[in-house]
Amino acid sequence: VRTHCIIACTSALFMILSKYAFMDLVDISGIRGADPARIAAQVVSGISFLGAGVIFKNGNSIRGLTTAAGMWGTAAVGMAIGAGMYWVGFIEAAILVAIQIILHRFPVGADALTTQEILVEMADTQEMQDKFDELLKKHRGQVTESSLTREEGYLRMEITAKLEPPITHDEALMFMKENSGVRRISV
Repeated sequence: VRTHCIIACTSALFMILSKYAFMDLVDISGIRGADPARIAAQVVSGISFLGAGVIFKNGNSIRGLTTAAGMWGTAAVGMAIGAGMYWVGFIEAAILVAIQIILHRFPVGADALTTQEILVEMADTQEMQDKFDELLKKHRGQVTESSLTREEGYLRMEITAKLEPPITHDEALMFMKENSGVRRISV
C-alpha cells in the first residue's frame, strides 16, 4: 500500500513538473525547439535504474519496493524544488513522509503479515496434520509455497507462509514437546 501511495504521489508531481515547471522558457526569444523536460525524463530513468538496485527477491519475499519508490519520490521533490516550484516540492515531501510514518506504524494487507519458512517432520497421520493446521490458523497463516514428501510413516513439509504474528522458536519447541509425533520443526 505504501509503495502504491508513493508512486501515485510521485507520478502526480512528475506530471506537474512536465506541465508547468518550464513555462518560463517558452517566452524567451531565440529559443526554438528547446525541450527542457528531456532532462526531467532522464532523471526519472536514472532514479528508476537506481531503485531497481535496492529491490531483492528471496523466495516469495520481495524487499526494497518501498525504498525504491521513496527514492523515486525524493527525486521528484528535488526536481520540483530545482525547477523553482518550492511549495509543490515541500508539500510532496510532507505527503511522502506522512505516508511512510502512518502506513509503517499501521501496516495493512500483505504488509501486516510476515513471510516465514517452516520445516516440519511429523507422523503422517490426520491427527498430526490437523494439529499443525491449528498452529497455522492461530497465526492467520496463508501458505504461499509448500513441498511435501512422505517416507517411512513420516511427512516432511517445507512451507513458506505469511503469518501474523510469526511463529517463534519457543512456540515451535512447545509444539514439538506437546506432540510426540513431531520429529523435527524449524522456523
